[in-house]
Amino acid sequence: GAIERVFQMLQDEKSRKTLYNVLSYRITLNRSLIQSVYDPNLYFGNDVLQSFSGNTVIDCGAYVGDTVKSFFDHGFSCKQYLALEPSPAQFKELNSSIKKYPNVQTLPIAAWDCKETLNFTQNLGGGNHIGQNGSLSIQADKIDDITKDYKVDLIKMDIEGAEIPALKGANHVIQSDHPIIIASIYHHLTDFWEIPLLIKKMHSNYKIYIRHHSLWGDDTVLYAVS
Repeated sequence: GAIERVFQMLQDEKSRKTLYNVLSYRITLNRSLIQSVYDPNLYFGNDVLQSFSGNTVIDCGAYVGDTVKSFFDHGFSCKQYLALEPSPAQFKELNSSIKKYPNVQTLPIAAWDCKETLNFTQNLGGGNHIGQNGSLSIQADKIDDITKDYKVDLIKMDIEGAEIPALKGANHVIQSDHPIIIASIYHHLTDFWEIPLLIKKMHSNYKIYIRHHSLWGDDTVLYAVS
């Protein structure tokens, strides 16, 4: 089935072991499965993405600026860094934390598959998410429209389960610019296979890697590199 197809498309044995162990952990809750594939270098500076220099970076779910900081601390560089964070409280913190970094523009919007106003639940400790029961209204838009004036070389997404609509809203960018994609795949069980299959369908030349960056069940990340 779909999981088997993903195993076959993964680029290296480490990715296959990581996916197998993370899915097995979800069934057994045996933490040694997670510990044996744990990689402390979330997003940047790991064996998949050791260095980067490019045009535009899109950071979906920029939170309070921790990804911005990590990007520049690893010596990565870009001409334009667009940091998207729809949570009003975290957007405020993001703006104060990124002042010392060059070329960072913050946008109080969510990446989605169309331009729309959405309901949103804000949790100050993180884990904000889009959902019908949310008490806040936020603006959402397609990456294709947000970035129409830019050449996009990297997209990072950790957006609490909205990764698939956000990827669909970046269809044109992915097909034309072939950016590196860093996407969380742990929010929904189906994301473990639906996200890699979707990305490979959008651009068949992507090499797909999976790494796991926490000692628990979160922070399983897909890296697509063309």
